Amino acid sequence: MLKKAEDKNVADLEDKNVADLAPLTLTEAKSIYQEVLSALENNRYAKSNARELAAKAEYQVKHAIYLAAVLDEVRKDKKKWEVVFRNFEDRFDQIASQLGFQGHYENGLAETEKDIVLAIQNLTDENKTLKEELKELQTKNEQLSEKVQQYENTVVTELEKKKEREEKLRKIEQIFTPDEAQVLLSGNHLIIRLYGLTFRSGTAVIMPEHFMLLTKVMRALREFPNKTIEIAGHTDSQGNDAYNLNLSENRAAAIRAYLEANMGLPPDQGNWLI
Repeated sequence: MLKKAEDKNVADLEDKNVADLAPLTLTEAKSIYQEVLSALENNRYAKSNARELAAKAEYQVKHAIYLAAVLDEVRKDKKKWEVVFRNFEDRFDQIASQLGFQGHYENGLAETEKDIVLAIQNLTDENKTLKEELKELQTKNEQLSEKVQQYENTVVTELEKKKEREEKLRKIEQIFTPDEAQVLLSGNHLIIRLYGLTFRSGTAVIMPEHFMLLTKVMRALREFPNKTIEIAGHTDSQGNDAYNLNLSENRAAAIRAYLEANMGLPPDQGNWLI
C-alpha cells in the first residue's frame, strides 16, 4: 500500500511539472520513500522508524510543490525574480533587527548572513558562559544560605561592602584586555572606558567585529543589576560642535539599543542615561 501511495504521489507531482521545476527536492522525496520500503522489508514491525521516514518524505513532497509553484510564477514573469530576492532580504532584516543591527545587500546576502551567524555565535557563547556562571552562583548561593543562617543578625560593615565592590571590580577587570577597556571605581560609580569600540568616521553604526566586546560589557553590567547605566559617546575633531554632539548621542543610542536587544530588556525597563 505504501508503494502504491508513493507511485500516486509522484505521478501527481509530475502532472504538476514539479519534476521539471524542483527535481532535486523531488528526488530526495523519492529516496526517502525507498528508505521506508527498505526498512519495512527488513523488519515489518519497524513501524516507528517507517512513520518517521514517511513524514520526512511527505515534507519533501510538499517542499517540492512549494518550490515548483514559486519557480513557475517566475518562469511566467521574470520580473518576479526581484520580488523573490527582496522577500529573502526582508526576512534576513527581521532576523538582523532582533540581533541589534541592520542588513546590507549591495553585495548580496552573504555579508548579512555572515553577520547573523557571528551574532548568533556570540549569543550562543554568552549563553554557555551564563549557564556556567549560573551553576557557579547556585553553588555559592547554597554556601551563602548557610552563612546567612549563622550571621542573619550581623550587620554588614562598610569595610565589607567596599571589599565586595573591589572583588567585583577585579572580576570585571579580568573580562577585558588592556586594549579593550579600562575599568575603575569612582566613589560608588563603576566606569568602563572602551578603547576597543570605535566607529567609522561620521557614522553611528556598530561594526560586527565589536559584537564580542559588547558581549563582555553585558557580562559586566549583569554584576550590577537594577543600577543606572550611563552611556557616553565620543567623536573625532571633524565637524562643528553641534554636529559632533548629535553624532555622539546617536552612537550612545546605538549602543543602548544593542544592549537592550541582546540583554533581553524591553525598551521601557532598565535605567539609562545618554
